Amino acid sequence: MKIIGIDPGIGGAVAMIGETASVFDIPTTPHCLSGKSRQMVNLRKLVELLQTCGKAEVFCEEVGPMPWDTPLTAWQFSDSYRAVRDAVDVAGYPVTFVKPVIWRRNAGLSSVSSKLPKAEQTVLRKNQSRERALQLFPALIDQLYAESSHNRADALLIAWYGKEKGL
Repeated sequence: MKIIGIDPGIGGAVAMIGETASVFDIPTTPHCLSGKSRQMVNLRKLVELLQTCGKAEVFCEEVGPMPWDTPLTAWQFSDSYRAVRDAVDVAGYPVTFVKPVIWRRNAGLSSVSSKLPKAEQTVLRKNQSRERALQLFPALIDQLYAESSHNRADALLIAWYGKEKGL
């Protein structure tokens, strides 16, 4: 059975692990919000992407807005998270939600010191994810090389968690 890992959000990604591994950015589409052009999850395209996998188990990161998010940012994140959950439901897959601390521990990633400034903690976590995903999936180097590909790495590591748990 194939395993799908999802790092939800506008900049998120979907990873599929079976005999081979692949990873895709969550499809988005522009829309107008508060007079500004913003991206939102393209639900139809995400459902189509998920359905290309066939029979699978889905593992999705269990997350929420951060305390320092503005109300607009929190609302946008919640909207995209809900869209991802809806797409999984419409595609007909069972889903298991997994907290970041759990899948990160499973991937062998160390915790980041809370004594560091938040920005440094974030950079360290993103780099750890990319480096570990490259170790596990070296064939995907072209999709994981850039610093901005940390969401793809996270999706792969979430799928890896599902594979390791053997559900």
